[in-house]
Amino acid sequence: MLQMDLKQKEVLMSNRLNLVRDLIVNDELLSILRTNNLITEELQEKVQANPTAQGRASCLLDILPRRGKRAFSRFIKALNETQQKHLTTLLCSNEGAMECTDLDFTDLACDYWKKALDVMKNEIECPDMHLMKMKVLPMAEDFRSKLRLQSDVYRLDPERKKLAIIINNKYFYKFPERAGSQNDIDNFSYLLEQLHFTLIRREDLDVVGIKQQLEDARIKLQSGLYDVFVCCIMSHGAKGVVYGIDQNELNINYDILTGFSDQNCPEMVGKPKLFFIQACQTASENPKSEDGTDACPAVSDKGKAVWSNSDFFLAVATAEGYKAWRHPELGSCFIRTIVYVFSYRACKDHINDLLAQVCNILSRFLANEKFSQVAERKDTLSKKLYLMS
Repeated sequence: MLQMDLKQKEVLMSNRLNLVRDLIVNDELLSILRTNNLITEELQEKVQANPTAQGRASCLLDILPRRGKRAFSRFIKALNETQQKHLTTLLCSNEGAMECTDLDFTDLACDYWKKALDVMKNEIECPDMHLMKMKVLPMAEDFRSKLRLQSDVYRLDPERKKLAIIINNKYFYKFPERAGSQNDIDNFSYLLEQLHFTLIRREDLDVVGIKQQLEDARIKLQSGLYDVFVCCIMSHGAKGVVYGIDQNELNINYDILTGFSDQNCPEMVGKPKLFFIQACQTASENPKSEDGTDACPAVSDKGKAVWSNSDFFLAVATAEGYKAWRHPELGSCFIRTIVYVFSYRACKDHINDLLAQVCNILSRFLANEKFSQVAERKDTLSKKLYLMS
């Protein structure tokens, strides 16, 4: 029998860890593969003889490259038919494998979310889904070269660095624990490391501690060594604010963004500064609530003058007046969706397009789950920002 195409073999090999972790090799999948003459009865029994999910996936991946030139496309078809389209995206997005133009990315992302929830409900067998460990797809060199010639795209100098700070508050003096948020900081950190950010990671800080970390980051940026800055704060919140673990508030505009204004951080003038906030934005809420949201009592808004500065980008998990939903085991819907979208699309899309896709996925998926959440973004970016350019 003829061997699988070399490029397709390489795609399976480069994604083997993800496939062994996430691939569901059940009777339905094996039946489809056998019907399409991809495996024999003997090979099916060989796969089924493995006692663990990872063992069955590993055995099948060893078999596929030896099953002919059409093995890859038939395997992709079987994945689609068994509701594993997120794996189709992983494999088909690799250059040289095949095109997946008939697959809607939003549907694939919603399928991924549904699968994760099904795992938590013990409805399907699958390896651990808490840590996404998603591989960021590489940007094609010809596309990167084109971007460098465009005047409306931020030029990220390869000789300069990218700085990111992530702050996650899980345990509070009086507010409820933000269960699942550990996965948010782990998943977002893994994403930013793959995007080659110098990462500062902090957890469970009061307001004084958060302000000090932001000031330390501002001082680093003043060195002139950095071309882009990302700040992500995950905590309880209310309209226009996030909370320290001491229940004191930071105003998003005044206490967080203003420190990086043109006046306060002149070395970052003309350079993109991105802020991601995972927190509820409700007008009022019982702080003793444990309904899987990040809501707390509201305070007044201030500091909007920062938006007279250019090159700012702010994405908040939810619009004013609404909750930001968080699964007690998987983590927040907002952060998890960002990691999914950025992993697959940062190689092709600029930051505003990426967040538009995040908003679309959140609204569609949560509507199906009978929840309401639409992420909100605001920016004064003067150019298009590709995080991998």
